[in-house]
Amino acid sequence: MSSTELNELAKRYQSMSTEHLVKAATIDRKDYQQEALELIDRELAARELSLEQQKEVQTRMEQNQKEISEIEGASEERVYRYVTDPTSLTKFLKSMLWISLGISVLSLLSDFMQMNLLSSGTFSKAAAEANDSRQQIMGILYLVAFIVTGISFLKWIHRANSNCHGFGAQGMEFTPGWSIGYYFIPFINLYKPYRAMKEIWKVSTNPTNWQNENGSALLGWWWALWLTSNFLGQAVFRLSMRADSISSLQASTTVSIISEIIDIPLYIVAVSLISSVFTKQDNLVRNVEVIYKNAKEAQKKHREINYISDLNVSLDKKLDNIISQLENGSK
Repeated sequence: MSSTELNELAKRYQSMSTEHLVKAATIDRKDYQQEALELIDRELAARELSLEQQKEVQTRMEQNQKEISEIEGASEERVYRYVTDPTSLTKFLKSMLWISLGISVLSLLSDFMQMNLLSSGTFSKAAAEANDSRQQIMGILYLVAFIVTGISFLKWIHRANSNCHGFGAQGMEFTPGWSIGYYFIPFINLYKPYRAMKEIWKVSTNPTNWQNENGSALLGWWWALWLTSNFLGQAVFRLSMRADSISSLQASTTVSIISEIIDIPLYIVAVSLISSVFTKQDNLVRNVEVIYKNAKEAQKKHREINYISDLNVSLDKKLDNIISQLENGSK
């Protein structure tokens, strides 16, 4: 370098902040020519900045750049957002399942009372009418809970499947409509709804590589209990419609007791299944919120440093881009 160029550099370094000089002398040292480094070191010495102070500034700036790099790397991952937020529906469905479980327990107790009455051999007209009234009330409660829970469950499946598509999963077999439509087609409803739920589980676990994900024993238990419960429920309906004697009523009540015993673990497994799928999907979405929060905090910290030193404008722009992308839900 000529003496004129060196003088110009010396003046430039004199006008720089201490943080900027430390960054040049440490982090970016390889980017400077030897003559420039000598001027930088001389300027730092003139400012009587100790090595310890230089190291402190260097550490602070390196940490800041590291945080920004980590955020930038995280933001390069897939950004997931709900098509429709299932939080409220999930809470309602779980509440209905617990209510249905409670009704099943009460129905079970009521059926045991009816069985004791039928087994007694003789009973009064008043006792029979009281039993019939109690069973009728339990039947109405069960029917209302079944309808509300069933509609909510189908709506939840539709929403979960829709969100899986919204996560960008490729090659899914089931659409939101058919994920619930197959429940109403004879014979096909023996296996297609299970496969649709398994697909939801796998996509919710890993949307980008869901085909290589495993299912869960929870899915098998849920479907086995569901099929058994439906089979027994239909049997109870047919037997009760034909019941015209004490023995036929006893047979109907016995099957009803078995059905209600099956329903209890079914509701528990269903709650666990719904909670697991919801948690998987919610974790995917909340990861974006964590990245966004970290980006905002890093931006604030970075700008506090820049306010002092006016450094790293390019990094500040990176943070702006990351935050903008996350706010817009794009990569």
